Amino acid sequence: MDGSNPMSGVLRALTRFPRKGRGRVLMLISAHREEGTSSVVRAVCDATGAATTLLLDLDLLRNAQFKAYQDQSLRDGPGLSTAVDGRLKGARLYRLMTPDGRVRMEERSALSYHRVGRSKLFVSSFDAHAVAEGDRTQILANATYWDAARQSCDLMLVDAPALERSRAGLTIAPHVDAVALVVSGADKAAAGAIGLKNELEAVNAPIAGLVYTRADPMALTLERLLPV
Repeated sequence: MDGSNPMSGVLRALTRFPRKGRGRVLMLISAHREEGTSSVVRAVCDATGAATTLLLDLDLLRNAQFKAYQDQSLRDGPGLSTAVDGRLKGARLYRLMTPDGRVRMEERSALSYHRVGRSKLFVSSFDAHAVAEGDRTQILANATYWDAARQSCDLMLVDAPALERSRAGLTIAPHVDAVALVVSGADKAAAGAIGLKNELEAVNAPIAGLVYTRADPMALTLERLLPV
C-alpha cells in the first residue's frame, strides 16, 4: 500500500471488514454521473503497490477504464497484454438473455482482463461484438463470481456505474466486502449520497464510507458516513 497516495485511506478502511478469502472486493459508486468515480478508482489502483489487482468496469458496454489505460499505455509504456478470459475459476459475472427470455450460451466470454504494462494490475474489457443483436447482458445476483475473485487476486476494484444510470451496482453490492460512495461538491451531491446510502443499506451492502471529491484539482479523502 502506498501511504503517500490519498487513496490509501480507502484501502485501510477496507481492512476493517472481515476477510473472506485470499483477497478482498471493493466497489466504488456514485449517485450521479460525473462525480469522479472512475478517476477515484484509478487513484486507488495507484495506491495498491505490489498487490495483484483486478479492475472491473461494471459499465460493461462503455469500457471507459479499459480505454483510459489503453490511452495511457500508448503514451507511456509497453501497452496492455492480450486478453485473459474474464471467467474466474470458471465463474461468470453475467449471462446473455435472448429477446424471448432464454439464456444464450456463449462460444467465448465477451469479458476479459488485460495486464497493464508490467504491473500487477489487470483491467477488464467487454467485447460488445461478441453479443448477438437483440441480446442483453444480465449481471448475476449471486456470490459465485466474487468468491472466485477473492481466490484469484489480492484486490478486486469494481467501478460501478452511477445509480442514476444503472442499478447494476445494487445487484452486486451485497456480495462485495465493502462499498465506498463517491461524492462531488455539486449542489445535488449530498442529497444523492444520502439516497444512495439508503438504497445500499436496503440490500445489506457493507458501506465503508465516502470519498469526497471536493476541490479542483481533486482533493480526495475518506470520510465516515454520518447517520441521517
